[in-house]
Amino acid sequence: DEPLPPPRPLSARQRSALIDTARATLAVLARETDPVTWPSRDGVTLYELARGASIALYPMDPARRFALDSHTGYLLMKNGVPVGYGGGWPFLATCRTGINVFPAFRGGESSWLFAQVLRVYRHHFGVSRFVVEPYQFGAGNREGLLSGAFWLYYRLGFRPVERSLRGVAAAEFERIRKASGYRSPLPTMRALAASDIALDVAPTDAAMRVDAGALSLAVSRHVGEAYRGDRKAAEAAAVSRVAAALGAGDRARWPAAEARAFRSLAQVVARVPDLARWTRDERAACVALMRAKGAADDAPYFRALATHRRLAEGMLAMLGEH
Repeated sequence: DEPLPPPRPLSARQRSALIDTARATLAVLARETDPVTWPSRDGVTLYELARGASIALYPMDPARRFALDSHTGYLLMKNGVPVGYGGGWPFLATCRTGINVFPAFRGGESSWLFAQVLRVYRHHFGVSRFVVEPYQFGAGNREGLLSGAFWLYYRLGFRPVERSLRGVAAAEFERIRKASGYRSPLPTMRALAASDIALDVAPTDAAMRVDAGALSLAVSRHVGEAYRGDRKAAEAAAVSRVAAALGAGDRARWPAAEARAFRSLAQVVARVPDLARWTRDERAACVALMRAKGAADDAPYFRALATHRRLAEGMLAMLGEH
């Protein structure tokens, strides 16, 4: 919850250097992430924190962002040396995330450093809930199993979403706490990797936890049922309805990326049941956040989305129809 310092002002050259650093770091590891390969150069952001820690954020190029959420990558550094990387997928109040601390830097400050990552995503994107998917700590990922990554998250307060596994995790953590040198057996780690784990840093409810994937499936079903799979026709109808309902009639003068973002979100907004009953301020705020999704830095989009209660409730109601 500790507020962030302002991001460091960066020149175009400095942003390019941060991109080059992230690409070189991942190349040495024979790895690749979409935000580092296809970054929004003008949106690269650097936070310099306490104890020599710094975190660079890499939003996706607007043309390559997903329709609803979007992958923002990060490079974690200590005294200017890359020590880990990962990413986050914010949507409403929830952010799916994960971390890979390089082997030479595991232990020591790993937990504190990841806590700083969570702090940055919490404030930069307006996040109240973090979710880590099983792959990050072992499902189909032997390195995650062997490294005991589950316990890095557990010590920070993450708990299995599946209630049946919470007792298993608590009992195993007690064994670790009491027996010096004890390591959880692989079968136990595989069992714990059967569920998402979550950390709530502020109260959230069902409307603020709506899943972007579930919305995408609902839209696809609608396109299949109402338009026989013709996505172009479905998009055109949705854009027309949403523009009329929200009063967004001047789109020809918008930047191309903003117009593209409006189209990508329109098929969800068009399915909101009570759109016609929104107030003028709610409609204006929705247009603003749809446009913000096409900006070089899409963090304002995510922060606005996390505060537009009417839209969140409408998306939840939309899912309730199926």
